[in-house]
Amino acid sequence: MRLRVATFNLNNLFDRFNFHAQIPDKTVLTMNHRCRAGADDLESPYQRVSIETSPMGQLIKPKPDADFTALVARAKRLNADILAVQEVENLAALREFAAALGGYRYLALVEGNDNRMIDVAILSKLPIRRVSSHRWTPDPANPGRYVFSRDLVATEIAHPTVANRTLVTVWNTHLKSKFLDPRISDPDERQELQAQNSVRRTRQADAAAEIIAAHHSPGDHYLLVGDMNDHPGSEPLQALTRGSAAMVDVFADASFDDAVVDFENVAGVGPKIRNQEDLPSDQNWTSRLSNARAADTYERLDHIYASPNLPVVDGSARIQRRTHWTRKRSGSDHDPVMVELNFTAEQLAETAAAPSSATQMIDTAAIQELVANQAQTARTLLSESVTNASRLVDEVTERFRSRSKKAD
Repeated sequence: MRLRVATFNLNNLFDRFNFHAQIPDKTVLTMNHRCRAGADDLESPYQRVSIETSPMGQLIKPKPDADFTALVARAKRLNADILAVQEVENLAALREFAAALGGYRYLALVEGNDNRMIDVAILSKLPIRRVSSHRWTPDPANPGRYVFSRDLVATEIAHPTVANRTLVTVWNTHLKSKFLDPRISDPDERQELQAQNSVRRTRQADAAAEIIAAHHSPGDHYLLVGDMNDHPGSEPLQALTRGSAAMVDVFADASFDDAVVDFENVAGVGPKIRNQEDLPSDQNWTSRLSNARAADTYERLDHIYASPNLPVVDGSARIQRRTHWTRKRSGSDHDPVMVELNFTAEQLAETAAAPSSATQMIDTAAIQELVANQAQTARTLLSESVTNASRLVDEVTERFRSRSKKAD
C-alpha cells in the first residue's frame, strides 16, 4: 500500500465576509483586532459583519481569487493522499479549499492559539480515526502561557482493513515565526526580538518531541510535518532528531540537486530570480525572504520527520518548486514538500494486530498508585466526615440537655 504525504503552508487562507465598506485597502485602523457593527439589512438581527485586522492594524481580506486558483493548482499537482496544511483560518475555509481540490473526503481542523486565527489542518483521502489537539500545553518557562503559538495536532489515519486500528499518525504543527514588525528599525531591538523568537521556537520543538515520544511506543508509525520556521540542523530543532523522539528527517540523505525538485513549468527551471547572485548553490530551500537592503535568504522551513521504522520510499522526498515569486501566480510564499510511504502486506498485518498507542501506554504501576491514592483520600474524607458527624451529634445532644434542664 503506497501513500504520498505532503505538507503545504497555504499563506493566509482566510475566509472573510466579502462586503463593501468605505475603507481603503491600506487604511490603518485604530482597533487592536476586531470590531463588530450591526447590519439591519442582514437576514437576522443577530448576524454581524466582522472586520479583521492584522497585528499592524491593516484590514485583512479573503485570499484573492487569483491567489486561491494558483494555490489549488499547486496542491492538485502534489497528488497527496494525506495533505497537511498550515495558515488556514477555519473549517469553512478548509472545506472550500477541499471542494476546489476534489477527492479529499476527510478533513480535520482544530482552532489554535494564533491571534491571527491561522490554524493547522489535515485533508485526507483515507478515513480519519481520531484527532487530538495539544494547544493547551503549558509553556514550561511560563506556566500561565501556552507553549504552542498555534497548535500541535495528531491525526490518526485509520487502517484500511481494521477500523479500530491506526495505520499512521500525522502530527502537524507551525512553530514560532521569525517575522518581526517592519516598523521596528533599531538593530539591537530586532536582534533581541529574534533571539526571543528562537528561544520560543526551541521550547515548542522540545515540547513536540516530548509529547510525540510519550504518545508512541517503539514500532509505531508516525510523521511530524509542518512549517518549523527554521532550517534543518538549527539549534531550535535539535530535539526532533535526538533524545526520546529521535525522528528522521526524510531529506537527510538527499543531494538537493535538481532531481529532488518537482519543477512546475515545462522548461524544468525555477522562477526567474531577481537577485541571481543570492540564489543558493543547492535546492535545499522552500522559502525565500526578500531583503531590500541585504541579500535574499533561502531556507527550508517546511519539514517532514518520520519515525525510525516508517516505510519511507528511498529517494521519494521531494520539493515542489514554484514558478513565480508573486503570490498571485504561486498562491503561497512557501514551496510544499512530500514523501512516499510503502506498507508491505506484512507491515499492514502487523499494524492491524498491534494494540493502539493509547493501550500500549497504560502504566499498571501508575494506575495502582493512583487508585491507592484515591482510596486513601476517600478514607481520609470519610474519617473526617464521621468525626464531624459525631461532633455534630454531641453538640445537638448537649443543646437538648441544656434546654431540658431549663424546662425543669
